[in-house]
Formats: sequence, C-alpha cells, structure tokens
Amino acid sequence: MIYWIAYFLFLLSLLNLPVEGLRYLSLVFVSVGLTVLFFYHRRRIFILSTVKNLAVAMLIFFGFTLLLLVWKGEQMVFWIALSGAVPYAWVLYKKLHITQESFSPEEQRLALRTNLSFDVELMALDGSNRRFKGLTRDISTTGMRVFIPQELKKSEVLYFRIYIPEENWPLTGKAEVVWNKAVKNGFECGMVFTEISDQDRGKIALKQGFSIVK
Repeated sequence: MIYWIAYFLFLLSLLNLPVEGLRYLSLVFVSVGLTVLFFYHRRRIFILSTVKNLAVAMLIFFGFTLLLLVWKGEQMVFWIALSGAVPYAWVLYKKLHITQESFSPEEQRLALRTNLSFDVELMALDGSNRRFKGLTRDISTTGMRVFIPQELKKSEVLYFRIYIPEENWPLTGKAEVVWNKAVKNGFECGMVFTEISDQDRGKIALKQGFSIVK
C-alpha cells in the first residue's frame, strides 16, 4: 500500500514538469514496460507477480495521462501511455480473470492441495519441441492442476518448470497428465509428478504452510 501511495504522489509531482520532460519520461516508462512484457512471454526472465505489479502501475499511469489530456491537452503522452496500457490490460485479463473451477470428487488427491497460482512451462518429451505456458490452479507435493490454452493428451509425460516468486530458480521435473477437460478460455489438466527432487517438494510444502511428513 505504501508503495502505491508513493507512486501516486510521484505521478502528481510530474504535473509540474515541462511537457517535453513528461514526454521523455512516458516514453522511457512504456519502453521499459513493453521490454519486460516481451521477455516475460519469450524467455520467462520475469515472474508473473512482477508483470502484475507493472500492469497495475501502467494502468495507473494511463489514468494520469487522461488527466493531462483534459487539463493540459497533452495528446502525445496519452498515446504513448495507451500503447503500453493496452498490452498490459490484456495480460491482466488473461492472467487474473481465468474462471476458477472446482474438482469433481474423483479428481481429488490424497495430498493437501492449495489454490496457489504460479507460472508453469511444460515441454513435450517426444522430440516434437512442443511447449506450453500456463498457470497452476492448485498444487501439492504430489501433483498439480494446470490451466493452459492448448489441450494435452491423457497419459502424456512432460517436463515442467514452475516459477515460484522469491525463488531464484524454477522447480523442475516431469509430470504425467491424468485427466484433461475443456474450460473457459482453454483447458485444465490434472498432473501427477513422476520425477521431482525432495528439495522442490519441500519448497511446495513450505508454500502450502506445512512440513512434509514421511
């Protein structure tokens, strides 16, 4: 909250800047934001929480340029901000408004599952070089439920990378698709870990708030 208040006050302070300064700062801010978004989608250098925060900052900045447009008639800053706000608004729509759906009884697992949403990347092991990017709907030390835009085949085993905030490296291993169903905007699949290190299981357990009991 303090961060956003400081950011809002910073934007208000920009009202005293000359128009040329506002144009330069807006161009730099939007360029940095679009660069982050590009590398998030292409190379997974940035995590989802970073992109979410930047999306909120970008939309607030766009609202600030609306104020400039009405007050000072500054159109260039408005159009620059719009070029950054539209891609980030789409990201928020795709990442934050995916409909949550509950498991049917036969889909429940013995291990405790929690509704933790992390970026996940899946890679086929059949030599086809297929890659899928999605989000975990929930996760446990034994498996996960994943939302992805494409459909996966039941019994298919894929290599996974799970990107957990505050972790320097993704969780990695292999998982098998045990069920798959169509949902709004894509597909959900239940996956069981077939290969994962004890260290990565421990990280999942810590995120769930309990210790692994052997």
